Amino acid sequence: MRTSITLLSCATLALCAAFTVSAKPVDDTPLQESMGSLNSGLRSFRKALKAESPDQKAALAQIVAMQSATQISKVQVPVKAESMSAEDGRALTKGYRTDLIELQRELLKLELLILEEDYKAADGSIRRLMEMKKAGHDKYMEDA
Repeated sequence: MRTSITLLSCATLALCAAFTVSAKPVDDTPLQESMGSLNSGLRSFRKALKAESPDQKAALAQIVAMQSATQISKVQVPVKAESMSAEDGRALTKGYRTDLIELQRELLKLELLILEEDYKAADGSIRRLMEMKKAGHDKYMEDA
């Protein structure tokens, strides 16, 4: 009985995942997907800390997810670079990767702050992450 319920649950999850994947716009690039994961992780992370009693475990899980999304994003080429000359595109991509390395550093600092339960300092780190996000969008997105 337990095996049947587990198999049914797995099948339901797989079906839901298939519908989610097919509902995505066709023009999503791997970079857009990983950046979407990063944005989603940041929202979930902030929720975990807004409670009266911060959920350290959930916050740490989201930080690791954001670190993973950043690592995936780091090796991608911004679409904006593809419409530039080769030299300008390389320079933009290098700046993009350098900025994501800084983002990774900030995420590691934030992880340490959460481990130390220094939520006040973590708030400052979150502000820096939001500033980095805005600056990155302004600098590397075509529509920015």
